[in-house]
Amino acid sequence: MFSTAFRMGNGGNAEVLVATLQAQTRYTSDMAAKSFTVSLPAHILATFGWNESEAARRISETLVMELLRLDRLTEAEAAAMLGLDRWALLDVMAAHQVPSVSLSPDEWDAERARPLEGAEPR
Repeated sequence: MFSTAFRMGNGGNAEVLVATLQAQTRYTSDMAAKSFTVSLPAHILATFGWNESEAARRISETLVMELLRLDRLTEAEAAAMLGLDRWALLDVMAAHQVPSVSLSPDEWDAERARPLEGAEPR
């Protein structure tokens, strides 16, 4: 789960949103929680269609999805970090266009050539 805190301030001439993100994971005890601050021009929220109350969750979700896409996290780790079950994670992955199966062209060809159990041979 992620906890959030917000404050609106003046960053020069532009409104700046400051979001404090804290990741709390139940996946393993060796995954220490980290807190950090992200400052963005306020119009960025509008660009993504996010409101202030969801910005920290969305930023965290986007970061976790990118780590998943890069194979730096497993789906189980991503689900635990986001506090989601397997099915909800698949929905988030689809929204971020993160494939649930990642095969090279050779692996895909080998998989397609392999007969299905119980299926009639071609």
